Amino acid sequence: MKTKFLRLLTKVLAFLFITLATSSAIMAQSELSVGAVSSTPGELVAVPVNASGFTGDLNAVTLKLDYDNSILTFTGISLLQPQTGLVANASGSTLTIVNSIIDDPFQINDGLLLELNFIYDGGGIANISFKPGTEIFNPNLEPLDLVLINGSVSSATPPPMLIIGQVYAPEGSSVTVPVTASGFDPDVLIGAITLKIGFPAGVLVSTAITSYQDFDLNYSATPNQITLTWKNPAGQILANGALVDLKFNYLTSDLAVVKFNPGVIISEINYETIPVQYIDGSVSEMPEAYKVSGLLKYANEIPLTYSTVELWDKTETILIESTTTDDSGMYEFTGVIPENYILKASTTKPVGGIDIDDLWDVYGYLYNGNPPFSGIFFLATDFNNDGIIDIDDFWDLYYYFDLGDTPAGYVPWRFESKSITVSGADLIIDILGLCSGDVNASYDPIP
Repeated sequence: MKTKFLRLLTKVLAFLFITLATSSAIMAQSELSVGAVSSTPGELVAVPVNASGFTGDLNAVTLKLDYDNSILTFTGISLLQPQTGLVANASGSTLTIVNSIIDDPFQINDGLLLELNFIYDGGGIANISFKPGTEIFNPNLEPLDLVLINGSVSSATPPPMLIIGQVYAPEGSSVTVPVTASGFDPDVLIGAITLKIGFPAGVLVSTAITSYQDFDLNYSATPNQITLTWKNPAGQILANGALVDLKFNYLTSDLAVVKFNPGVIISEINYETIPVQYIDGSVSEMPEAYKVSGLLKYANEIPLTYSTVELWDKTETILIESTTTDDSGMYEFTGVIPENYILKASTTKPVGGIDIDDLWDVYGYLYNGNPPFSGIFFLATDFNNDGIIDIDDFWDLYYYFDLGDTPAGYVPWRFESKSITVSGADLIIDILGLCSGDVNASYDPIP
């Protein structure tokens, strides 16, 4: 009986939502949202900027966006509503978009407003965030009340990589620096390899190499470069793991960067070059190490026990260490050297917490921006995981609540991804998690 009542109440709620949204559009808050998209490193990517809730004539637009220009190269904008007359200018990491015709009223329709065009260079997630100064005015030069939702660009399919390791050793010792392969297509046969690896003369002296995976690399060295070559017309698979170990004598305590020099080529048996991401390494004395610890918690502060926390490098390509939270939700990493890292979390606990109140909250957000979801709550409200919160999320949550259906893109658990810097002291970093759709954090996770 209770289930039937809840289903009936939910359907009434859905009907009221559509009725209010269509009859009271003039009261809706105007919203601009940047999409979350993925791309292959080196390719052009179009990032959508969507608009909703704009009514009547408008007079002037200024959009200010911050983007990571070490990962994204801005190339221009594509206008999908040309009546706005928007033009863009990029300076440093700031993108400014304004309408070129002032005092000529225009309208912004619901849907795709424009696309931001970038070349994505890879190397992790590039956030695109609205900055202060983003304003849209009506003909009376009154600024609209805007809801601004940020976006990002991330790698769709990580490229194959060759990675030179980071090694710590005492001055005067012999060291081994590994070069490892990751992500090469097992259906692609490698026909030739040329590696040119530079290092500082007077700090490192190259002494030998050890090849793996039956790649018999030819070796030659100068005081500051190793050249490794291999060729086989029949081809060979390059699997994940060690490709070659570089042997050095470490003469001084200085930092010695070991890097890929120009001229590095990996090609298929048809001589077509394979796009590869090359990650440099180093040799240095062991720095002082620190501890990174904290609590993994549900967004209502209940500890998430026996769940996984991972420490990744700053590019999110190398997993440094993984641990499991204890019976109080505590995690801990010891011996962490000074560097930038990413903390990630996951769990195998069942999901829960979705009820009629969550539907009301999503309705309130879409209708008048209350509650104002952000952070982990924004992720949990984006039920179909497309980077924006819209009517589709409401309906998808409704069908999950009523029928148990899950939409494409649904992710059961959402966790904060924490960027941290270890430098000179131990760190205590708490991480929050939330079940998708439990937007009021009512769930009590099973211990």
